Amino acid sequence: MAQLFLPPEAAESGDGKQEWLLFGPRPRIEVRTIALAMLWPVAWIVYILIYGAITKWYPYPFLDVTTHGYGRVIVNAVAMVTVLLVVTGLYWLGDQRLPATDRTADQAAHRTRHADRRTNEPSGY
Repeated sequence: MAQLFLPPEAAESGDGKQEWLLFGPRPRIEVRTIALAMLWPVAWIVYILIYGAITKWYPYPFLDVTTHGYGRVIVNAVAMVTVLLVVTGLYWLGDQRLPATDRTADQAAHRTRHADRRTNEPSGY
């Protein structure tokens, strides 16, 4: 199931790559992080609207101004960003409710784990 939501290298089991999901470091998501994450979708929508106004072609039907008009397209764009904000807000809420972890201890454990992995790898011939 994790393969559907995570990159293949993160879905591998047994090597601790998915520990961040359970063990932190937390809190990790801040309001600033959410605001910065929303910049890309908003900038993309603005770009699509400018590009479409020049070329008369829109890659997404729900942003097609020639079909729906600017009023409807703006409503669609606001709805899309709102859904992204709600999903991101749910992640933020979960991050806030889970117990905090010590970032320095997590970083030390991460370095130790990688050092152990390097010493256990067979050397090249």
